[in-house]
Amino acid sequence: MKISEHKIFNFVTPTSAINVASDWLGHDHVNWQFTDDYKEALAQPCKIAMMPALFNYPGSYTYREKFKKYDFSKFDLVVLSDIECHSQDYIIEECIQPAGIKNYLVAAGGVTTELTDPDFIYRPWWMFHHRSLNSIQVSSYNKREFLFDALLGSRKLHRSYVMARLQQRPDLLSNSIVNYRDTFINHWGNDPKYLYDHVQKVLNGKELQWPYVSENFTEEQPQDLEPHQISEVTPWDIYEKTHYSICCESFGNNPDDTNPGPFFLTEKTAKMFMAQRMFIMFAPQHTLRFIKSLGFKTFDSVIDESYDDIADPRKRFDRAFDQVEYLAEQDPAEVYEKVMFITQYNFFMFMDLIKKTKEAMLNKLLQKIDNIE
Repeated sequence: MKISEHKIFNFVTPTSAINVASDWLGHDHVNWQFTDDYKEALAQPCKIAMMPALFNYPGSYTYREKFKKYDFSKFDLVVLSDIECHSQDYIIEECIQPAGIKNYLVAAGGVTTELTDPDFIYRPWWMFHHRSLNSIQVSSYNKREFLFDALLGSRKLHRSYVMARLQQRPDLLSNSIVNYRDTFINHWGNDPKYLYDHVQKVLNGKELQWPYVSENFTEEQPQDLEPHQISEVTPWDIYEKTHYSICCESFGNNPDDTNPGPFFLTEKTAKMFMAQRMFIMFAPQHTLRFIKSLGFKTFDSVIDESYDDIADPRKRFDRAFDQVEYLAEQDPAEVYEKVMFITQYNFFMFMDLIKKTKEAMLNKLLQKIDNIE
């Protein structure tokens, strides 16, 4: 059966964040045929649908009411893509089972617990998407004026913590490039009160400087872009002027104190790899361990990364910021000499991860299709 000659039902709208066919098939998707006609797709010898995860779950950004009238149990295979960080069980219980889907493949955008279902594959969509939007540049390590960049993004408590600590150190704040402004305040909304209290303790009665744009921005730097545009651009000019990065991922704390994660690597981490940056990570417990499990290296040969093992986010962030202050006292040239191999390795590892993950997704899909009777 030559599946590329059959029309596949593919969810694509002008406002959809993801083209599932492109996600699973890569550049090869131009050789396949697609349709948005449900009946036409079911008339094919091999009935396949490609949909964003949670397309049938009210409240999801991918939800479309019209799909409630479609019977997805009639498809031989339904291929799903999740670009956020939903658990395996959540996608099964809220999307796959209610839709009556019998045979499926899922690309997961994040990892909340171990993926035990063989029909799930981890694919950090936001990292890969960032690579597709940005060219590669070689940074010069001469004439770096500032120590850190802290491009904090959406207002969340772990980022407010970093901003509060920087406010405690005016010397460090003035010697860094810092940006903290957005239109999405507490977007995830799962931070515990004790973390809020910890930020207030750090501020010691002072107001958090938010919104904040460092005076160290120049006209060449993208401070005038909209928040969503800033996240899509690798800030090469800023990286040319700073030695190290403070990386605050989308999630900061564990949902509870018993389990590490969730692990949701986005464009923020992709920028670290693409630009060959040394970074200190403010994210859930064991995020660095998860990064290493993907084949990357971190910087425990230069700084104390034991913060990654601390469950309590207050203590984890305290220990992580200790490393910011430690680096601020070191000779950047000596540090760079120690980490150059690591940052270069991570760059090539990132490119290889994209290639191997895309190959694995396509092979998984083709195997599934071959097994359809």
